[in-house]
Amino acid sequence: MHSTRSLRRVSERSTHPDDREHVGSRYFAEHPEEFRIIGLSLPLRLQDNRWRPTVDEERDYRLMARIYQALWTGEPIPLERVVEWLEAHPEEAAVNRALEHRPLNKEPAAKRSAWRRLVKEWVAWEASASQ
Repeated sequence: MHSTRSLRRVSERSTHPDDREHVGSRYFAEHPEEFRIIGLSLPLRLQDNRWRPTVDEERDYRLMARIYQALWTGEPIPLERVVEWLEAHPEEAAVNRALEHRPLNKEPAAKRSAWRRLVKEWVAWEASASQ
């Protein structure tokens, strides 16, 4: 999650097209010292990398469309509910399993691993989800 202020900063300081497509991911990864970084401790169940809940490719979109068809009630869908659905419907989850993240997505992720040293505060998922 990013604050409005941090997104404005990226918008003012970056003209790189990757930051427009990926909401500042590249800039955040390359300039973490400019931001207050709060660590988010996810339950192991939500760290399961069997799922690919992202939309980069057509198959990703098809999976998201199925998730929304199954779970959308007019309110935000909790990530826990999405994971429960994916576990109950492995055949649906398999639609995009073979896809690999593009280099554009891998590079910021590799840089973010250095962020741990900049984290001043850790928040548990349960506390963050209710805010």
